[in-house]
Amino acid sequence: MGIYEILQNSPSIRLLIQRNARPTEMYDEAVRAGMRSLRHDALEKCFQGLIDLRQPRLAYL
Repeated sequence: MGIYEILQNSPSIRLLIQRNARPTEMYDEAVRAGMRSLRHDALEKCFQGLIDLRQPRLAYL
């Protein structure tokens, strides 16, 4: 079972890249655009019973 964090390119993300924005700005915009963080994806799969509690900890430590 994979745990993923995928950043989809969008006009707002593209603009931030061109501006050399800080990673935190890019992350915040990506989350606003619907991206799920690595931690969120891992914990969601854990709550669904697809992975055990140990695996999410390994994904984002």
